[in-house]
Amino acid sequence: MEITIRPYEERDRQTFIDFGNDEENYLAGLDPLKQRRIFEKGFDGYTNWLFKQLEANDGIIFMAIDGDKTIGHIAGRMNPQSEEDQILSLPAKPAFVDDLYVMPEYRSQGVGAKLLKHAEDHFKSLGCDEISLEAFAPNERSLTFYDREGYSRQTTGFTKRL
Repeated sequence: MEITIRPYEERDRQTFIDFGNDEENYLAGLDPLKQRRIFEKGFDGYTNWLFKQLEANDGIIFMAIDGDKTIGHIAGRMNPQSEEDQILSLPAKPAFVDDLYVMPEYRSQGVGAKLLKHAEDHFKSLGCDEISLEAFAPNERSLTFYDREGYSRQTTGFTKRL
C-alpha cells in the first residue's frame, strides 16, 4: 500500500459525496438522541454548502489515493476569528477542518494522519497558527485519533432532548 495525497479535482465530486453519505450514515447510527440525518444519497446539499465555504475562505480538499483507488479525503478552510472569538480568545490566524474521511478498510493504517498532516502543512504555509475541528462525541474512535494526533479538547457541548 503506497498512499499518495493530491488536491481535489472536479472528477472527485461523486466520490466525495459517496464518502459523505457513508460517514453521515455511520454517525447517525452512533447518535444516542437519534437527531443526525440519515442521507440516502442526499449529501449533495452539504457538499454544495461546504464548497461555497471553501471557496469563500481559501479552502482546500485533499484526496488520499491507493494506486488508482480514492480512499479518503480532508476538507478545510481559513477560519477568521469572529468578534466573539476576539473578545474571548487571544488573537490567532486559525484554520478549520470541516471533514476528514477514510474508507473503513483503510482505517488505523496512517491514512487519516497523513491527510491531517497534509492539511496542517498547507495551512501553516498560509500563515495559520492554529487549526481546529469538531468531532461527534459518541464517535470514540475519532476522539482517540485526534488525541493521538496532538489535538487538545477545548470545549464540550451538551444536548438534551425535550
